[in-house]
Amino acid sequence: MNTYTLEKLNNDEFLAELMDRVDDIERFNDVNAAFKILTPLRKAVKEHKERIDGDKREIYRQLINKIKFVLLTSVSEEEVVDLFKHHLVLGIKMDYVDLLEKIKSRISLIPLPDRDDFKKTLTKAVMDNKEEITSKRIDLNGRQVSPTISAWISNYNQSLGTGAKNNLEQSKYFIGNKNFLALNEEEKLWIKELIGLYEYLKRSSLRMDGNEDNILVKDIDGKTYILKDGRFFDIESGKEKARTVGTPKTEEEKRLEELREMSERYPVGSLERKVVEEEIKKLESEKS
Repeated sequence: MNTYTLEKLNNDEFLAELMDRVDDIERFNDVNAAFKILTPLRKAVKEHKERIDGDKREIYRQLINKIKFVLLTSVSEEEVVDLFKHHLVLGIKMDYVDLLEKIKSRISLIPLPDRDDFKKTLTKAVMDNKEEITSKRIDLNGRQVSPTISAWISNYNQSLGTGAKNNLEQSKYFIGNKNFLALNEEEKLWIKELIGLYEYLKRSSLRMDGNEDNILVKDIDGKTYILKDGRFFDIESGKEKARTVGTPKTEEEKRLEELREMSERYPVGSLERKVVEEEIKKLESEKS
């Protein structure tokens, strides 16, 4: 029996109960409940689309997309791209969804050689997103424009350039950009999350700071650490390991070191290992 009949979909009490249920799914990251709801609800809304009361139709669309964000590691690549291009504001504003960790987990399921292409596709989706994320118009090249995700990314790139930026460089934008400073505290959190997501997508999965595969590494001090986002974290405390003081490495040396460590994480003869080893050979030949 179909739970989502037209009569129920147009019933205010049924909709209120469903909204509460989806809120609980988000709050507790209840993927099992999300799976049970998504397919039949999406099918029913599509089937009765023209006969659902107009205001409710949009609410159901939002509920379906909220469930997709909870299930981000399970939905198709096409659906992920659609969410980032057309519904990213919803994902950013969901209080209990760590969108950055969700998308990292989703991308970790993609074969290593294909990850950067998917990241580029998602980056373009973000840059093309025309949803308004903040309330007031912002200044872009001397013009007052709608505060869309696309406009905010353009403003950010104009301030800092399009290359990958570290946390310190991002902080300069947050401290000195007049558009950002004019926001309320909640809006500032949304833009910081957007920028963090954008910067992650720009980093290659072939770099230690952009790779999604967390591993255990035994250091020279005899302790085992978790290597995550190019940084070492103590297993027990969760705190980042202090950097070892020594002669600074060149960017090429750092890159080669990262890739050599990464190659050891994949089985000998695997496609992923071959891709990394090819990158190592390429850098070594350029260095010589």
